[in-house]
Formats: sequence, structure tokens, C-alpha cells
Amino acid sequence: GDACDTDADGDGFDGDGAGGPSTNDADDLNASLAVDPDGDLVDSSNVLAVAQDNCPAEANAEQTNSDGDAQGDACDPFPNDPDNDLDDDTVSGHIDNCPTVPNGPNDASNQLDDDNDNVGNVCDAFPNDPDNDIDGDTVSGEIDNCPTEPNTDQLNTDGDSEGNACDADDDNDNLTDIEEQQYGTNPLLIDTDNDTLNDYDEMYNFNTDPLLMDTDGDGITDAEEIAVGRNPNQFDAFIPLPLWAFGLLSLIMFGIYSYRSKPFKK
Repeated sequence: GDACDTDADGDGFDGDGAGGPSTNDADDLNASLAVDPDGDLVDSSNVLAVAQDNCPAEANAEQTNSDGDAQGDACDPFPNDPDNDLDDDTVSGHIDNCPTVPNGPNDASNQLDDDNDNVGNVCDAFPNDPDNDIDGDTVSGEIDNCPTEPNTDQLNTDGDSEGNACDADDDNDNLTDIEEQQYGTNPLLIDTDNDTLNDYDEMYNFNTDPLLMDTDGDGITDAEEIAVGRNPNQFDAFIPLPLWAFGLLSLIMFGIYSYRSKPFKK
């Protein structure tokens, strides 16, 4: 009978057969309980083919284990972190803003997150950009001149606040890049034909050809004709002379007249 059976419950742990705990068996009439130091009636022998106590030194009959690791909540210092503070900074992984890089209360960085993106400064590739380089061009958003358009080179022809990749008018000549494409002008040059006149002015104010320095082909550039009040769209070789030129011409003519008026001497 059980009273004389050294292993009455057949769990491999010898008891006294009287039921209840004995020297070697927590319950010598219960085959699913052999070792139970915390008295919670959950086996912690690691030998029996039954659920083992996940907190063998802490009574926790309910065996609650919120993070699903090997430790029950009753004895788990990080009950909501299955990695149990992987970076060892004393901050539980489920609230640590850098779970694999130490930045706890013993570190100067102590969970600092300047851009409030829930990624701590010490593990944030873009610590001042809450969108973390949304366009993926490796330039942080707070300094990216096209934060939503990839442009690693940050090319900005006109030097304004927008890079060429997102600037509707790259050369800032008041003609959009689309218009310049239609007209054949250079979207990166204010003055495509290099006649000192803005492409926009040539198109909309002077009605001259922004691709030709001399729209009417009279040998005088558009800018020169406009400067002296001539029509740059009308072929006309006459160039009005300034007053000083008329004065000089008058002196020359007077000299010639005076010379010819003198009597001829033999």
C-alpha cells in the first residue's frame, strides 16, 4: 500500500506514503507535484512532465506571465519586456525609447528625445527630425531644402529656401520651369541668351526672343536698343546719337567748313 510504497504517486520522488509533503516529495500522493519550495502547489522540479513553476521562489499559483518569457510576473523585474532590459539600462524595453542602446537614468542621455518621435537621441539617426528623413535622401528634415523630395545633393540654383527638386522656378526669373521647357529657355539661367535681359521680361514686357540677343537681327542687341529707346523688334540700323556726339560732330563739320573757306594760296 501507499504507506509502505517509497514512491506512492509514481513521480520518481520518494515519499513516506502518508500524503502531503515529505522530505523528498512535496506531495507524495500527487504525481504532478514533487518540488514546491514556495508552497504555491506548482511543481518546480524541472523533472516532471507538468507545467513548471515560473517563479519557484515566489508564490504565484496563477502563474501570470505578461511578456511570455521564462519568468512569471511575480518574480520578473521587467514583466512587460520579454527581452528583460536587453541594453541593461534599467528601463524596461516596452517603454525604453532606445531598447538596444543604453540611455537610462544612469546615462547622460537618459531617454532624451529632442524631436519627440519616440526614438531617443542616442539611437535616432535624425534626432532633430520627427519624420526621420521622410524622403529617404539621408538629409535630416530640419535642414533638407526639399524635405519631401529626395535630393541628396541639395542643389539650389537660385539660392532661395527651396532646392531645385521641389522649386517650381529654379532660376527665380519668374518663369516656371514648366514654362521654360515650353519656350525652350534654360530653367537654370535667368538670361538664356546672355543679352542682360531677364527671360521673363523678354517674354512678357519687351516681347523679344529670349533665345536671341538681337531679336530683329539689325546688329544691335535687344538690351542696347531698349537702352536708347529703340524698338528691338524692328530692323533699323539707325542709332540715335547722344547730345555730346552731336556736339562733337558739329565741331568736326565746322572745322572742315572753316578749312575749305580759307582762300587758296599759291
